[in-house]
Amino acid sequence: MAELALSCPAPAAEAGVTSINVTATGIVTITGAGETGVTTVGSIITVSGTPHTAGGGGGGDTAIAGADGITVISGVPTAGEVTVSGFRTEFVSASGFLSDHGNLSGLSDDDHAQYLLTDGTRSLTGDWDNTSRRIRNTGTAEVISTAPPTPVTGLLWLDTAASGLTGSGSVLPLITITSNTVLTLSNVVVLCDAAAENILVTLPTASGEVGRNYSIKKIDSTANLVTISGINSETIDDALIAVLTAQYESLPVVTDGSRWYIL
Repeated sequence: MAELALSCPAPAAEAGVTSINVTATGIVTITGAGETGVTTVGSIITVSGTPHTAGGGGGGDTAIAGADGITVISGVPTAGEVTVSGFRTEFVSASGFLSDHGNLSGLSDDDHAQYLLTDGTRSLTGDWDNTSRRIRNTGTAEVISTAPPTPVTGLLWLDTAASGLTGSGSVLPLITITSNTVLTLSNVVVLCDAAAENILVTLPTASGEVGRNYSIKKIDSTANLVTISGINSETIDDALIAVLTAQYESLPVVTDGSRWYIL
């Protein structure tokens, strides 16, 4: 194929490009005032599409459009090549740049707001905060934990009549007290050592705590008393207090949300 030459002579009085030649193999020669630049195959910029146009906009912009798309092949700049600054690329349509998410980078991140791992292992970088939503297992799969949470607190709620919780032996929170103590929601088993003095054990409020229960036991052999009292005049079997007087005497109690009952 014969060489195709495009010549764009510039006025003699002005410096700049004097001619542009394009060969049949795609090599471009740009000749200016005192300098000549020649591209090589594989390092040039190729614009494909029929038709394509290039022209200056009202603000000095240049537009290039191709019906079959635009292909840009960039090489590694070397010393002496032209540096372009203040260049802006605007995509009117990005349909040619769409990609399946599997080709995107960053999918191996530990966590991200845009996707949820369906299989495998991911280590979270923080806690999951959930408001007014449930995590439900509608099949036969198990939800297990091989280590206790930190801190060792929290609730697991089973909301159906046939629900069961199976573990390798249950562990109840236990404290031993030697002086007056107000119980908290994290207490369950309370051993009372009244060897030094009488002890007053105050139950937390029953309000909103339906089913909350405690097991309170006197473990010393002295005559000192262990007195159990509700808070804000909440009763225990309609009495304001219950008293443990003998060693190993115990008092298991549960609340209906308004008062306490001895089991």
